[in-house]
Amino acid sequence: MDVSDARRLKALEVESPKLEKLLAEQMLDNAILKDVVAKMATPEARRIARGYASKEYGVSQRRACNARGVDRSSIRYASVRPGDGDLRIVMTKVASERLRFGY
Repeated sequence: MDVSDARRLKALEVESPKLEKLLAEQMLDNAILKDVVAKMATPEARRIARGYASKEYGVSQRRACNARGVDRSSIRYASVRPGDGDLRIVMTKVASERLRFGY
């Protein structure tokens, strides 16, 4: 074994753990994606899926969001808009009384 071969071997020994770590992280991200991809239809479902991924796989919110390509601010958003159930009831009543009132 020449000196250049020994240097190359040493460089490969240093590089190998780094590559193994990267591979393990990618495999974890793929597992998260496969597990929660069907649970991401609505924003509320995405919030639930993020919590599930964080708890099930033991990863941070940032890692769970990055794995799915979702911005963290959209996951943390909580609507402060009041419900419009009463208005919907009144609109339905008016629409049933006055059939010509359209959209």
